[in-house]
Amino acid sequence: MRQSALPYVVLISLMWGSGYVFLKLAGTSLPPFWLTALRTGFSVPALVLVWLALSSEKWADLRLRDALVIGTTNGWLPNAMAAFAVTRLPAAEAGMLHALTPVFTATLAALFLADERLSRGIVVGLVLGFLGVALIATSGDLGSGDWIGRALMVGVAFSFAAGSVYARAIRTRTPALLAASQLSVATVVALALSALTGETQHFPDDPAGWSAVLLLALFSTAAPAVLFLTVIRRHQAVRIGGVSYLQPVWAILLGWALLAETVTPMQGLGLLTVLVGVWWVTRG
Repeated sequence: MRQSALPYVVLISLMWGSGYVFLKLAGTSLPPFWLTALRTGFSVPALVLVWLALSSEKWADLRLRDALVIGTTNGWLPNAMAAFAVTRLPAAEAGMLHALTPVFTATLAALFLADERLSRGIVVGLVLGFLGVALIATSGDLGSGDWIGRALMVGVAFSFAAGSVYARAIRTRTPALLAASQLSVATVVALALSALTGETQHFPDDPAGWSAVLLLALFSTAAPAVLFLTVIRRHQAVRIGGVSYLQPVWAILLGWALLAETVTPMQGLGLLTVLVGVWWVTRG
């Protein structure tokens, strides 16, 4: 029997979902492109160390095109859009809109990947997950965000979906190296955009800000990047795409615990529905 993707989905979703809380904590004093550059830039040395210490991958195994595409779709573009979005949305709403990723992933995978046919269980799981997201979206004070922020988060979801399908298509054999090169591309682009937009380039001025940036870089960026690129070789893109359905769970729970954001009974029902949907999507 094929190994279930669920444990990986839970772990990756925790890492990515917590990023919205760290963005909220770090983004109050740092402009978006500069924050993105710090987030990805601090990730690269850690991934290079992983590559050198634990991997047999060779530099020649990497294709520049793959690094550029993944570095854009899963790197600087969605990270910059997310950094802008959380200045206009609650962390929970940002995480909720990111949960559109599996819907986009399923559509793109069915169109472009010959081995990604949608089973009845996956379709049921996608519907349940989307229903749970809809319940979350219509509850609590999520409406405090604006439409620019929401549009940016829809763009984040589509970008990650496109990157997932591309990563699955290339069947990468170089996850640690590809993750390091992907985030290197993201760092260079974010630095250039930060300079072009005249953003003030400064560092956090207190320990809490530094902690948020470092956790964002290492726990919510570097670690899930290499884990995602490793797991995508073993499971269908649509199954791993279920991480985005779980991200609202972590964003809401961590937002409640760390940012004093509210959790309503309707959100609780939505979260439970999301969990059932993710189980259906990821079961092996």
